[in-house]
Amino acid sequence: HVDAERELVALVAGAGQPRLVLDCAGLEYLSSAGLRALISSYKRMKARGGAIALCELRPDVREIIEISGLRAVFQLHGTRAEALA
Repeated sequence: HVDAERELVALVAGAGQPRLVLDCAGLEYLSSAGLRALISSYKRMKARGGAIALCELRPDVREIIEISGLRAVFQLHGTRAEALA
């Protein structure tokens, strides 16, 4: 989890655009540590005037996002193409 969080922080720091799209197709589970990493990244992007969009969410992961109340924080899209549009 620490490696994933570091990678996410690096992605946010290196994002040239104020919007970052995370393709979550390979994400099978989202732990509390993963939620913290997403929230931390969201705060960094928001401070830069940006946003994070999530796409290709599996139903279980999408449910965790929605139950956590983060549906209003992240832009959720079905496909990568929709998120990039």
